[in-house]
Amino acid sequence: ELAQMPGVALVISSRSDVQGLPTRRMTLEPLTSSEVAEALARHGLLIPEDARMHQLLKTPLMLSMFIRTSLAAQQQLSVTTSDELMQSLLTMEVNRYAQDDPAHWQMDVAIHYVLPVIASNEQALNHALTQSELLKALTRCYKTIRARDILRFYPQWIGHSKSILGGAKNPEEWLAVIVHDLLWRRAGLLIKDEENRYRIFHQQIKELLMDLYRSNERRIRNRKLWRVCAVSILTLMIGGTGCLF
Repeated sequence: ELAQMPGVALVISSRSDVQGLPTRRMTLEPLTSSEVAEALARHGLLIPEDARMHQLLKTPLMLSMFIRTSLAAQQQLSVTTSDELMQSLLTMEVNRYAQDDPAHWQMDVAIHYVLPVIASNEQALNHALTQSELLKALTRCYKTIRARDILRFYPQWIGHSKSILGGAKNPEEWLAVIVHDLLWRRAGLLIKDEENRYRIFHQQIKELLMDLYRSNERRIRNRKLWRVCAVSILTLMIGGTGCLF
């Protein structure tokens, strides 16, 4: 209604798609080379030598991630692709905490196991996750951690399940630690919208997480298949022994 008024122009900026509004779509122009150089110089950083990074850093988000991660590492990053940059960002979030801090192991699990599951659910449902949808995903992760199934694929987590669960007695309590505190409030890897729904903070991060999700699921599935085969072979051996006797 405002947009229809004479002399009024309405501009809407949103991290998520706004449905039902008959407005023209506009895309932000990439940064110029001089703007990138100036932003890096303000933080004592140089323009990367690799030509592929020159184009990548013209995207404000990628430039921000590059600066943020370089400052945290106290050295200029040596990366050449967006995947390497995003992986550096995720690693930085884990290493922000010392290994004797439970938050280190919680963040490691949150990024390499929980966040990929959230990304998969968001992809499948094609919308940001409600609290109930998020709890359903976290319940599955919580049970897998309790059963120690996923620990077999990440040897560094073995012996730290108590720290990973953080004293949570149920999935609801674990959700408060992993999602609300770590992934949303501290790391900003999850975005909460006006309707209190959660989503991965950027599409390219989500694509990287989907690759990790598929890898985790494949290893878990193969592990379960191996168990079934082992039980079947043992059953056949016992049956064969019985026939001999």
